[in-house]
Amino acid sequence: LKHQLMNLFEKYNINLPLRMEIHDKTYREFKNLFFKPIPSNLFQRALYEKNLIQSIQYSLKKNNLILRRTANNMNTFYVGNVAEFETKADRYLTRSEDYEVLININNKTNEKTLDISIKEMIDSMNSLLEKLKTHKAIKDGLYPQLIADPKKVKIPYLYFLPN
Repeated sequence: LKHQLMNLFEKYNINLPLRMEIHDKTYREFKNLFFKPIPSNLFQRALYEKNLIQSIQYSLKKNNLILRRTANNMNTFYVGNVAEFETKADRYLTRSEDYEVLININNKTNEKTLDISIKEMIDSMNSLLEKLKTHKAIKDGLYPQLIADPKKVKIPYLYFLPN
């Protein structure tokens, strides 16, 4: 909050006395909003859910199981042996030609988003197809069928979230 306020003050050139007043009032209001006790029924529910989650985590760890949400927008989950899951996932990714690591989202130095990376790959592919058409390596009728539109390309679902 302090950092955001400082950015606003610098952006709009607010004088020091007004800065202090805004800062104090905002900080007081922030404290008032977040230091109010929650109702006991909500506290009890939160405590129950925390204990439930901890017991599930303990049980999974004790039995060497993995619980993963599938990445198919269907809100389904996979429960299975950790080693077996990792073996299946690695085997699937190595055998399948549908998936290739385009960018590593864990890498903080990514300069391009996934959409930009995909668009660049499609543009490169389309450029090569254009050259093939120009050199009569492919027929004019086939060219429009091979051209890809980056806006229409969808990456197939990966039904698990690999490490």
